[in-house]
Amino acid sequence: MEENTDDQPSRTPLWSASEDIAEEPAELASPNEEHTLPPSIEELKSMMLASGWCLHQINYLTQLYNTIDLQKFASLDRTQRAVDHQACAKATQCVAFNTDMKNYAVKHAATCSYPGPGSGCYTVRVPYERLINVIKAGHVPLVSIRCSPEHGLSFRIHRRRFRAKYASISHVWADGLGNPVDNALPSCQVKLLQSLLDYGMDDSHITHYLHLGFRKMLWMDTLCIPVQPEHLNLRRRCIDSMASIYAGSDRVFVLDKELMSVASGKRDIDLYRIACSVWMCRSWTLQEAILPRHCLFQFSNGIYNPLQDYRFGSRYQYRSPEPENHDASSDTFGVTPSDAFNARCAIETTVIDNFLQMRKQIRSVVELLENQTFSKNSERLEAFISTWNALAGRSTTKADDLYVVLGSCLNFKLRQFRKFNTPEETMQRIIFSFSELPFSLFFNYGERLNSDGHHFNRWLPTAVGRQLLLPGSTFILPHPKISKYSDQGTRLQLKLGPELALYLSNCAIPQLDQFTISTDQGVYEIYPSLAPTDTFQRNGFIATCVVMENFSTSAEGKLKGACFYVLSIQNPTQASTGGALIEMVYCCPLVIIALEGRPQSASDFPASKMNSKCTFWVKFGKYFSFLSDE
Repeated sequence: MEENTDDQPSRTPLWSASEDIAEEPAELASPNEEHTLPPSIEELKSMMLASGWCLHQINYLTQLYNTIDLQKFASLDRTQRAVDHQACAKATQCVAFNTDMKNYAVKHAATCSYPGPGSGCYTVRVPYERLINVIKAGHVPLVSIRCSPEHGLSFRIHRRRFRAKYASISHVWADGLGNPVDNALPSCQVKLLQSLLDYGMDDSHITHYLHLGFRKMLWMDTLCIPVQPEHLNLRRRCIDSMASIYAGSDRVFVLDKELMSVASGKRDIDLYRIACSVWMCRSWTLQEAILPRHCLFQFSNGIYNPLQDYRFGSRYQYRSPEPENHDASSDTFGVTPSDAFNARCAIETTVIDNFLQMRKQIRSVVELLENQTFSKNSERLEAFISTWNALAGRSTTKADDLYVVLGSCLNFKLRQFRKFNTPEETMQRIIFSFSELPFSLFFNYGERLNSDGHHFNRWLPTAVGRQLLLPGSTFILPHPKISKYSDQGTRLQLKLGPELALYLSNCAIPQLDQFTISTDQGVYEIYPSLAPTDTFQRNGFIATCVVMENFSTSAEGKLKGACFYVLSIQNPTQASTGGALIEMVYCCPLVIIALEGRPQSASDFPASKMNSKCTFWVKFGKYFSFLSDE
């Protein structure tokens, strides 16, 4: 999300809301007293890398949070997630938690002594034939757990009925709760699921359903998606239904190894742990986070719900599955008035705001579409930005899964995606279903369509990039359901806002690793994102247009920008007043540094500022055909 510099002074620093620091009167420092300056962004990055953080996660957090927040992240003890991220440096995403399905090992609970003597742990399997029959009949399978002295733990399969109350389980496959060869889990893990159901279904409105004969049921991919090769079509059907399954779930329980190994209780620390957990870094868990009504996190000493009371006013709640006669005032889970104040301060930080905003924007569009209500362009645009930004910091073992998650969160019919042969075609289908998209797509230096070739479609993403999209300026596509484009191409119309600055240099700037433009507003050092083998030809262009942010939205202070080459200008004398019409071609994204106080030089490219009220067209070329919404 865009971080507005005007709002920074009003944000409460997290340590002012911490329970560990008592409020004391400020003392005047002596003139000779040395002050310790806070670490810079680069110093914080180095600290986090030395502590075993992934470089990709650090870069993502740097875009989302300010220096105060990053200091909190850097101070976390994450020895529970000590893994090697060396391979991540050569990849476009974190790969440390990708899973090898051929050598996957199902793991036992931390409290289980298996394979030691006397562990008594055994495998509990789903009745597979019943599972297949339910799916073939077009129903969603749900699981209940039974325990008998004679047979121990066992699963039963039920079909989801109208208004069924059930929980869903969200987990990280790298933690060993998956099973690629059998719909089964160790009994120690099944006991954990049973305890979650016992806790999660204790609300009065759910207990009422239980008294009427309803069962405690759950949905979990490991148990409810068939794994045998002969049932691949049924497996795909289940995956296509996952958004509906999680949206219909009353609550989702999040099981993350790191969170389950530490105790909750310090309000701000818990939020930071969730924000940087592996669960928050996996693509599949996105829809599992935003679609259920309630999202509950399992810690070592209880279950934490950061969202429920936020909706109803008190904004914060810890709950632990303790006996009914447990004295809450004797531990950290009793909420006192001072705790409520501290919690309110902590929860208003970007950590929880990002999560809430993501859920709110994406859920609103999904609900509109599910109710067959026409979704306004602005609402779809907000959902696209929120989904992209949430996926920008996430990774997946299978690259093609990214489009399934993206399409699912945006309520696409996923069966259409299987008719495409390449990721480029799939992403086009998603992109061109929108009539309006954020201008900040031009700032994306992630994977793009033949990004080093000479053509007019270099801006088109083929995957979700690692840069966040920003609200504000947009561009209009000719029509969201055009099936074929002419060889001559067509045009995108830019709708630029005051957050962007546009500079025109009256020459086609050649391909350079770095160049500088000088304007009346200042001097800017510009770094194009171009490969050494880039073949974009600059012949025939009459000028260069640099579009950049007016203010930096990153903690590093660098400006994002985009380079366009100008084909023609109508009414050029009115460029400063808004009366010109400029037709351009996109070249590449830019990283820009403002050189404050630096005088103009003869080696600079002079540029003049243009009025954003001018009419701007961006030419693009022929695309693949794609499906209609039938």
